[in-house]
Amino acid sequence: MDGQPDPVANAFARHLIYDEIFSSLSAASLMRMRRVSRSTYGAVQDFTYRAFDVNRLLSRFISDPHSFRSLQARTATLISGSLAIQFFDRTFYPESDLDLYVYKEHVIEVGIFLLNDGYQFAPYLGQANDFYDALNGLNRAWIDDLLAETVALIDMPYRYTCVGEVFTFKRRSHDTEDSNAFTKVQIIVPRESSLQLVLGSHSISLYPVATFERRESLVIEPRSIPAFNKYISRGWTLVDSPLSLSVPLHEGGAGESDPFLFNKSRWVTGRNSWVMHLDTEGVQSAGPLSASSTALTWDPVVECSWALHRLERTVRVWYYPVQAAILRYRYIVADWDYLERLTPWFNSQVELEYSKLPKDITEPGGDYWTW
Repeated sequence: MDGQPDPVANAFARHLIYDEIFSSLSAASLMRMRRVSRSTYGAVQDFTYRAFDVNRLLSRFISDPHSFRSLQARTATLISGSLAIQFFDRTFYPESDLDLYVYKEHVIEVGIFLLNDGYQFAPYLGQANDFYDALNGLNRAWIDDLLAETVALIDMPYRYTCVGEVFTFKRRSHDTEDSNAFTKVQIIVPRESSLQLVLGSHSISLYPVATFERRESLVIEPRSIPAFNKYISRGWTLVDSPLSLSVPLHEGGAGESDPFLFNKSRWVTGRNSWVMHLDTEGVQSAGPLSASSTALTWDPVVECSWALHRLERTVRVWYYPVQAAILRYRYIVADWDYLERLTPWFNSQVELEYSKLPKDITEPGGDYWTW
């Protein structure tokens, strides 16, 4: 009857009702629900703001999440692994760790933050017992590629040659009465870009359809059985080759019929990624990298690109590492032509930056250098 309240619209005006509905929906279904009407749009926005609470997620590991996120902004530190899965999937794994992907030059700052937060350094077999002594081994890992590769394959907890070093920190868990329960944080140092390993103000899922709709994971490096078993127990199907991919859900848009987007150059914040804008209240933005540089207003990792090349029975992650004296961080790029266009500018700008340095300074950096 005219003048009667719409029961559907009324349902999407009440937390208790639409929270029950939305909590059972996948991310893609939430996005579809948001487009249904004005009332569902507002309800989904409200639910998303509360459900994807990164501060709540971090509070299990970090006493002051806002301070940690400010540290993330300053150091371009990335979070990946199980905690990132929990954030996007709105799940909870009590046994999970916090994996931090940290550039080599920022390891000491992030490590000191963890020590000040009550953590203790927990070395792996063969690593120095003291964190500061172990940092000396970080430089050694870049000296001899063959030696570093041997260490990565035999001794280190992460058996990938793209990992330069791993630092593990532990403290007694605050959310259980079990005196033997610990929370663990690992600083994982990439040889090149952090994206090389994980393949701020945003959270990003690079393969949202495969990961959260189909719940499939493509095996790139078949070396870690415990990691495979962990995700199998959490409901994921491991795909060991392109031939093992299941039948598409339906012939839909990009990413649905080809969830791994083979043979396509990808950018971190491209249209096929899931980018989640986070609440940054209380988080300090990153300052300039030098006196003459502009402040960072985005995460450097968004400048990275890559491609998954589909071969007959295997998949290869394809990229070119990019390093130049004017770049504060390392990057990876999928397209050689794009890199060739950048190279002349890199060379001329490096020459200009060196010409600005006083005669007694030969290394990049300092107030004279523009990153």
